[in-house]
Amino acid sequence: MVAASIKKLYAELNDEVYCLYNIPDSMRQAIEETLGERPPELIWGQMEGKTVEQKRMEHVWRLLSYVGKRVVETDADGIVPFMGISGETALLERVRQELAALFPGHDINEVEVEITNELKRKVKGYKRTNSIWEWLVDVFFDYHVALYKHRPIIWHISSKPDRGEATFAALIHYHKFDKDRIAKLRSSYLREALNVFRRGQDMPPRQCAPTTGWSGNQGRRGRGA
Repeated sequence: MVAASIKKLYAELNDEVYCLYNIPDSMRQAIEETLGERPPELIWGQMEGKTVEQKRMEHVWRLLSYVGKRVVETDADGIVPFMGISGETALLERVRQELAALFPGHDINEVEVEITNELKRKVKGYKRTNSIWEWLVDVFFDYHVALYKHRPIIWHISSKPDRGEATFAALIHYHKFDKDRIAKLRSSYLREALNVFRRGQDMPPRQCAPTTGWSGNQGRRGRGA
């Protein structure tokens, strides 16, 4: 199911490219006839020599990368907090909504289970995670940086400099992140996150103690295509 949907998205991507460059159908047909039937490895050369398991995991990572990027790109201010604050839906729920839109007619819970089962597999060159949430927290940014050749358009801002759950974290769209949105991040999102954290101090202590500081997680690198 996942592989078929990714194949469909790849075809749609080709359509967008031809449309972007205003290539008429007649020329497109000539181009594709000249290229002929292309083996999958020529279409996706990075996967040449990879195992079936590696190719399968790459498909899953690319799917989640596309969904996460779409969530941030379609957000009004380009700031998507991991938790649900300031009237924003939490990142994971928005990712689930995007997956539901990509797999119409399928139970989103079953889709999520299928993806999670793939993420749990031990595959060489890929960090194993136990959930989509864990993948978003620990893998997404590193992978995005690698895909974009260290020129990411999405940044992972976190109060925790290393991996794991943070008091505050958000994905931001670099091209939308102007001085007004920086001010909004500080005055709205961060302030509310701190209030949530302070209220939580009256509850039983969490297993992981919060840390201070603010990092963009620039130093971490993931497995690129």
